Amino acid sequence: MSTVCYEIDKDSKAMLMEKFPPKYPEVKYDHVTICMGGLEAQTPEPAEKVEVVGIADDGNGIEALIVKVNDLAVRNDGKPWHITASYDTSKLAPAEFDVFAKPGKEKAKPYKPVTSNGFLAQVLDKDGQPKVTDNPNWKVKMFDKPIKIQTHPKVQYDVLELKKIQEMGMSI
Repeated sequence: MSTVCYEIDKDSKAMLMEKFPPKYPEVKYDHVTICMGGLEAQTPEPAEKVEVVGIADDGNGIEALIVKVNDLAVRNDGKPWHITASYDTSKLAPAEFDVFAKPGKEKAKPYKPVTSNGFLAQVLDKDGQPKVTDNPNWKVKMFDKPIKIQTHPKVQYDVLELKKIQEMGMSI
């Protein structure tokens, strides 16, 4: 499955890793997903303003930074903007994190970056705000002051190239 994303620049990645050291062995901090599966969704505007507004950790194998892009908390597909920070492939993510399976076909799978989508769907509402959960291990902390980060300019320009690919009827 292809992913269209805003790449985090190396200075912002280093700053995020220092400020929020990875909890799990597989370390990412590398992108903010725009959409998955190609360009079926509307191509968004370039990321002029990207801010980390919180952090979420399921206490078992995934941690993600909660992000706003151009002051929006959710993507066009309704999923929260985020950066997968780290994850643990040696553990299984709960079935409810399997958001890309058909209803009733969800199953526990090893943690991987896409698990962030499923976890955040459990802990954030449709506006990207924390919701009450019954799981005491799931932690969400929203920051009083957002942390501005930079995306790599090339990826922002690539959005225009991706739009051209879409107009030609091709997918990535």
